[in-house]
Amino acid sequence: MASLDKRYAALFEVCLASLILTFVWWFYEAYLKRNMFWYFGLPKFIMMLLALLAIILPRRSFRIYGFLPRSPRFTLKWSSVFIAIFILPSAFSIGVSAALGVAKPAGLSPLSIILNVIFNMIFIGLVEEAYFRGYVQSRLNEAFERRWRRLIFKAWKVDYGMSLPLTSIIFALIHIVNY
Repeated sequence: MASLDKRYAALFEVCLASLILTFVWWFYEAYLKRNMFWYFGLPKFIMMLLALLAIILPRRSFRIYGFLPRSPRFTLKWSSVFIAIFILPSAFSIGVSAALGVAKPAGLSPLSIILNVIFNMIFIGLVEEAYFRGYVQSRLNEAFERRWRRLIFKAWKVDYGMSLPLTSIIFALIHIVNY
């Protein structure tokens, strides 16, 4: 069991790193021109770098953090179900609304909308996932060693500990700053 000081140090470390990233993001948003590369580039680059360093330096496996599937067949099956249930109906609804003139997508062309969706899924979703799972949650997992039982499906093979709710709180606090 990790000592209390070790836990506080890990929590302080990830909170400080997240606070710095939030400040960098705020500074970019408040004071710099909204050039797509520079606006998203530096904060996301720092997040990805921290996540990669947290995985690579201690020589951990990418599989431990879910970046490589344990069962590609299982992953492909559930990814297909997710796409069929959520993504396709949403895309269809947006397309029909735009075609009928019910919704006007802020003067964006269909190509621009597609590129924005791809950009958000790859460069924002993936980088945030890498940062929060690869760095924040893994660092807290080291400090908060005790694990709980699996919550959802036993096939997912993910043990949860105190790091999960703490990571969720840090994630929420960072995103509250946007509003």
